[in-house]
Amino acid sequence: MTNDKTFKLSVENLETIVQSITEGILLLDRNLKIVWANKAFFEQSKYK
Repeated sequence: MTNDKTFKLSVENLETIVQSITEGILLLDRNLKIVWANKAFFEQSKYK
């Protein structure tokens, strides 16, 4: 398997795991803008 394919598979696996966690997880930039959040975060918050 090439490095690119291995990396892509790792990212997909991580995304699956993080999206299945029942706790809300989010990533903020330096300006506190949400740049990424899992499904649980949106289900548990006012953000859509």
